[in-house]
Amino acid sequence: YAQLPSAPRSWHYVAAVYSNDALKLYVDGQLWDEKPVDLPLVGEATHLVIGTLRTNQRDDSRPFSGRLDEMAVFDYALDEREIRRHYELKNEGTLKPQGATPSNP
Repeated sequence: YAQLPSAPRSWHYVAAVYSNDALKLYVDGQLWDEKPVDLPLVGEATHLVIGTLRTNQRDDSRPFSGRLDEMAVFDYALDEREIRRHYELKNEGTLKPQGATPSNP
């Protein structure tokens, strides 16, 4: 996992994108880190976990310390331009993602 910039009571836009053979992490609309990965895409038998880091198959995990708000899962990999635009729109308060699955239907 990555050490992200943080300050008490500060808001950050974080996006993670898995595409082809890389995992990219964006913070506040900018590419923060990129790592090559050799993992299969998530399948039907895999659970999506948000808000904790699973360190192994047992119940060993590290929960996120903070608050999560307005999460979305897309059915395609957003590119850097889309990530930056989402961040800009979110700051303006006008973001209405299309193609996203709402976190609270």
